[in-house]
Amino acid sequence: MAQLPVQITNVQVTATDNGLEVRLESSEALAAPITSVVGNALIADIPNAALALAEGNEFQTANPAAGIALVSVMGLSNGQVRVSITGTDAPPTATLNPEAQGLVLTVLPGIEAATTPEEAIQVTVTGELDTGYTVDEATTATLTDTPLRDMPQSIQVIPREVIEEQQVIQIQDALRNVSGVQQTNTFGGSRDSYIIRGFDQFRGAFLRNGFREGGLSSPPVETANLERIEAPMRAISWRACRITPVVCGPPMRFNQAIYRG
Repeated sequence: MAQLPVQITNVQVTATDNGLEVRLESSEALAAPITSVVGNALIADIPNAALALAEGNEFQTANPAAGIALVSVMGLSNGQVRVSITGTDAPPTATLNPEAQGLVLTVLPGIEAATTPEEAIQVTVTGELDTGYTVDEATTATLTDTPLRDMPQSIQVIPREVIEEQQVIQIQDALRNVSGVQQTNTFGGSRDSYIIRGFDQFRGAFLRNGFREGGLSSPPVETANLERIEAPMRAISWRACRITPVVCGPPMRFNQAIYRG
């Protein structure tokens, strides 16, 4: 035979010096409640119990003590009685004291956790800006570090990142990244020779940090210790066309190509 629920016949809420006391009076001892916290409310569900108050199936009182916003006692459909005690700023705490004919809850208001700027968690992320293959300025044609958008002609720049990732050893391999530049007769790979926008650069002259390097009998220029390669993409005179458009630093004559180590 199923056990009949214990009848709770009276609820008393009394303010104390530190909080309040909730007393549930019943015909016999009540089962131990199951407690939980939802938001600012402390919930105590008493199993195998029923509310039998003279005023109905629910009891409520608002602001019974400092720090307590509401005390509610109600019967649930699953054969339980729920005691809900809601704190003003934080969930309260309660001590359960079973009695021979009921249950007493000694309640203390909850304390809101203090948060100050000193106690807040601070996360600092540091790092270096990775520009990747982006190059914003060059020295070709102006002899100064000038933004590419202000150049009087189109300049293609091959940065060190590209040279390293492609594992380029000689400039002739790096120039494959430049449009309008084609390799011509290199005499079996013994020298640099290019056609730039239709103009033959058979003498393959370069400027390293502003000084001419390479020539008809010079071996192909290697990329070791090069910072970058700048290639002007438009020739405006025969003299300019005879200079292989490879650049890597300052200073040089207008429209001549250099590279910097």
